[in-house]
Amino acid sequence: MTRTHTEGRDDSSNWSNLGLESLTLIVAWRKGTALESGSVPLTTSVADELRGICRGTLSTLDQLHERQWHPDALNEADEYLVASFEQLGSNSETLRVVQAREFNVLHPATLPAREFLFYALIAGPRSRRVAFIRKYNIRRGLRRKLVAIFDDTLDKIDAPIFTFDDYIDVVVDQSRGVAILGMSAFQLLFRSSPEILARTPEYVANIADSLPMDADAMSTLIDVAQNNLSVQRRLQAIEMRGHLKTVSMNQIKDEMRKHHIDARKFIVNGKLVFDRADVRDIIKLLNEDLFLGGLTNQDFQVDRKSPR
Repeated sequence: MTRTHTEGRDDSSNWSNLGLESLTLIVAWRKGTALESGSVPLTTSVADELRGICRGTLSTLDQLHERQWHPDALNEADEYLVASFEQLGSNSETLRVVQAREFNVLHPATLPAREFLFYALIAGPRSRRVAFIRKYNIRRGLRRKLVAIFDDTLDKIDAPIFTFDDYIDVVVDQSRGVAILGMSAFQLLFRSSPEILARTPEYVANIADSLPMDADAMSTLIDVAQNNLSVQRRLQAIEMRGHLKTVSMNQIKDEMRKHHIDARKFIVNGKLVFDRADVRDIIKLLNEDLFLGGLTNQDFQVDRKSPR
């Protein structure tokens, strides 16, 4: 496993050296399957507070190890992962939103009724804009409660209320890629979005091109993957690695026997056959998530793995 750390880097590559001028707050929400966004005007004092959150995030990144992301990766407490724009693909609606040059300005009367999916702080010069994304609804729990300010007397607040914490899930830097601090948020924003899920049939068809699959099994895999994060992630990992293009059905049979799986049940007339109850086991086998202990020959499975 390859890791890098900021120690020994050229100072110009340190995260903390990124500019944080011209701060813009945007919020995003779903309208059907489309992702829409708008900017919220800020006072100087609020902008300074939010800029401090960005600055703290960059300082944190400089203290952590950096490792390359892939769909099976899980970041440890002392590291962050970086995904390239090529890995995320050109159809990422989240990237489209945060990399836009212009935003519609929102006002209290024009705020959408829908819940916010995320907010992003866009900072830096136009030549190198950086987006700090938080998967958090800043109106959560506030719209149906009485909120008041105590200034001599308690007075009800009727204007929209936003709340922020000091955590950032993802940093998008056009020169480096996407730095991942919150894996769950990254998964929801970049790997489980409607535009990514729409490609599930394509991923399953690519597997079937290499390893013939029964039509019912293909339909079952598509359906389960679109509703199960674990299966979905493994399917995306198989697509990204592309390793099944060089795997034969005989190799699949050998792998099944090794793990005490009855190949006669799952390979019929030269095709993979399975039902909903067996999808997880089959996708784990295809993604090489089953292995034998080198010392005990005991069967194990892994949920996450990193290449060495």
